[in-house]
Amino acid sequence: MSGMMRRRRLTALLMAAFMVLSILAVVPASARKAEAATGSKLVAFAFDDGPSPNVPALLDGLKARNAHVTFFMVGSVASGHNVTNQMSVMKRMVEEGHQLGNHTWSHNTRFSSLSAASMQSEVNRVTPYLYQAMGGSYRYMVRTPGGSISSAVNQTIEAPIILWDSGTADYNIRNASKIYSDIIGQLHDGCIVCMHDRISQSCTAALQLIDTLQSEGYEIVTVAELFRRKGVTPQNHTTYRRVNGATIYDAYKTPELSTSVDPSTGGIRVTMTAEQGVTIHYTTDGTYPTLASSTYTGPVTFTQGTTVTAVGYDEFGTRTPSVTKEVVNPAMELFNADYYAAKNPDLASSCGSDRTKLTEHFLAHGLAEGRDFSPVFSWKYYKEHYPDLAAQFGDSVSGYLNHFLSTGMAEGRKGCGDFDVWYYRWKYPDLKKAYGNDLKKYYLHYIRSGWAEGRSGMPASEYADGLFQVGEVKDGAVYRLYNTQSGEHLYTMDANERNVLTIRHDWNYEGISWHDAGSATGGAPVYRVYNPAGGEHHYTTDANEKAVLVSVQHWKDEGVAWYSDPGRTVPVYRLYHRGYGVGSHMYTKDAHERDVLKASGWNDEGIGWYTA
Repeated sequence: MSGMMRRRRLTALLMAAFMVLSILAVVPASARKAEAATGSKLVAFAFDDGPSPNVPALLDGLKARNAHVTFFMVGSVASGHNVTNQMSVMKRMVEEGHQLGNHTWSHNTRFSSLSAASMQSEVNRVTPYLYQAMGGSYRYMVRTPGGSISSAVNQTIEAPIILWDSGTADYNIRNASKIYSDIIGQLHDGCIVCMHDRISQSCTAALQLIDTLQSEGYEIVTVAELFRRKGVTPQNHTTYRRVNGATIYDAYKTPELSTSVDPSTGGIRVTMTAEQGVTIHYTTDGTYPTLASSTYTGPVTFTQGTTVTAVGYDEFGTRTPSVTKEVVNPAMELFNADYYAAKNPDLASSCGSDRTKLTEHFLAHGLAEGRDFSPVFSWKYYKEHYPDLAAQFGDSVSGYLNHFLSTGMAEGRKGCGDFDVWYYRWKYPDLKKAYGNDLKKYYLHYIRSGWAEGRSGMPASEYADGLFQVGEVKDGAVYRLYNTQSGEHLYTMDANERNVLTIRHDWNYEGISWHDAGSATGGAPVYRVYNPAGGEHHYTTDANEKAVLVSVQHWKDEGVAWYSDPGRTVPVYRLYHRGYGVGSHMYTKDAHERDVLKASGWNDEGIGWYTA
């Protein structure tokens, strides 16, 4: 970024800040401390003396701003709103990423004059309620009443003691604009702000302060997160008013959940990963994970479909964002009880037509025994037709199934000889509106309802062009595809490439352009080159032209696309248009199409080669 651009950006930020402050009529922009324009800036807001009746509305405002704060809460005050009767609010704090802090039981402002035993009791009486809301023990932080501090306090309290370096007497002022103006000039990177959620005007001012800070590039974080992001480990028996130093660490990332098939059970195995220093807790009942939820210690296998929600917590209770993933046993996605019974008549005596018994047999024995269970997948067919997988999966039914669902169908592989997903997708355009290019949904539709509706999974007879025969090339067919986004036409003899572009990237399949017999007749090679800068493919029989494009223009040589038979007489015309990016070539043996393109502005570049 140039110096002028930086100055313009800074000027724009200052103008925005000035406008906000002018509207609030609290303090001129010149009263704000100048901050560096680069790097992440952090401020921690901490609310004392609650949880008060104002907290739910405050939480709503914080959630809307994606801001996280710390609540230092008491056990017994005259208002009656405290940790003993606000458990649901405290659990909401945890779920929304806020920190629960200890502000002692009775809020005795003469705290530093108490005996060591009384100090510890004041802290210990609050602790069980914090643990209950969190779901387990964690390293909490303490704020002493009124900031009362002494060497005796430091020696006694078995926790980091958090005071503040920014704040005001909001409990006396009770005016949002005045509270705002008192605090705004004090704020800086690394500061800890003291406010009171029992003062409604203080909650209003806090949200206004957060709006201003966020417009200036600050993040609003919990006290524990402020320490972690600054690379400082808070110590017990130590008092802190701010956290100095340059920001080092990013915010916690969302845990990652990955799935695979467990070959021993046929179930779905879930692996969870998170950053170092974070322990993952998860649930499968729809509730939000707390420290009381299941702790992840290694891959977890589910034999039935479920929904997993996971979140990570560090030792101070700072949490990661949560992640929810629907976990479906892939075998059960494709399992069809009627098909299973028909294909395995030896089960008639033990299972009959009882779907529950058939399902239980499949999960307990059938999958491991390699029994057919789906009209769209046969592991034996898959193994036989794709020998490149044998070294990896051997006779593992689950291995082949998992490969088919995770990558095989996207690669253009077929699950059996009786169902072709490309044919199904093409045959029933009413499904494309609902399923788009999600191949798995077409498979499941056929199993669950397609066959009952009389839909066919395969064409009655093979198509001469091999359109739905993955990996086959019949009679030297050259397929033509069209990219509606770029305007490029692509030509290929590779049916798998055609299917991948059609299904995965939504190119339009425009049929067979011509046939070439191959190199056996002594035909001239038609070279295919690719322009990485513009995305265009080009085809030519001129080896010199290819060499220039590759060596001078840095196009990529993609080898011989097909061969032009010298004994054939039908011309393939070559045209060029500059209107699509850096240009696009078009090839056709249809003279009428050539003439239409010429009339619309394409350049006729003559005959590219000859075909039948």
